[in-house]
Amino acid sequence: MSNYNNFAVLAPVPLRHLQSGLEVCRREGKVAFGSNAFLFFHDLDNQRAGQPVPVYFYASHYPSGKPEISWKGIFIGFYNEENIPYTNKNQYRPPTTYQPPEPDTDTWSLFWEVADLAPIPEGPARIALYNLVADKGNKKLALNFLPQGPLLIRDPGV
Repeated sequence: MSNYNNFAVLAPVPLRHLQSGLEVCRREGKVAFGSNAFLFFHDLDNQRAGQPVPVYFYASHYPSGKPEISWKGIFIGFYNEENIPYTNKNQYRPPTTYQPPEPDTDTWSLFWEVADLAPIPEGPARIALYNLVADKGNKKLALNFLPQGPLLIRDPGV
């Protein structure tokens, strides 16, 4: 897992947060998503040695959505919730995560930052989750697999 040229992150994020985060990323140069996967992001951040890591998103909480990667970006780092270096805690968060009518009510232990967030156009560039390969074991993900948190995959190069 020391060479991130061949690996990427697969992460489930609700579609509304991806859509809302797109404008934040365009305006601020990055967007921050909440997570409780401290060990995953801590290990990823340490082992990537400053290299950018591709991120592919499964747009979750979307009833008619297909189980595929439909968004992408670049992981650039993370901050523990109590160590966020910017004064406005929500400056880089998608507005849907903190504004009504459906604010994100979870308490996150960290915020991971993504640059270059972009939707992947409909068509062959979108890859079904079951065609992705997990970083361990060289096995494709199960046919009915839906990620419940971030995980490392082989970079499909989308």
